[in-house]
Amino acid sequence: MSVPSMSQPLRQGELSRLSTWGRWASIGAAAWCGFCALLTLLAARRRGKALTSLGVSALLVGAAGWAGIEASASYVNNALNLTAGNVRQIATSWSPRRRPACANGST
Repeated sequence: MSVPSMSQPLRQGELSRLSTWGRWASIGAAAWCGFCALLTLLAARRRGKALTSLGVSALLVGAAGWAGIEASASYVNNALNLTAGNVRQIATSWSPRRRPACANGST
């Protein structure tokens, strides 16, 4: 699955695989991280230091995620500024619950 460029319009159903498996991938990654953190605590000689280091690493990961969201916000804003037309109307016309409107007005 390739990422469409800004010049190509998104077609309905292109991101359906991502919406199906994205949630399960997130749950699996969170469960794996929790399991590894538990193993780290069980294997550590000094559990207080291990717990502190796990907390600090969680804060660093959270900060990196927040920075990534903030950095991508300008990209999303630029893409929305280049969009011709009402963004809300475009979003509702491409909703999976509705059929997309044709350019010539026919269905």
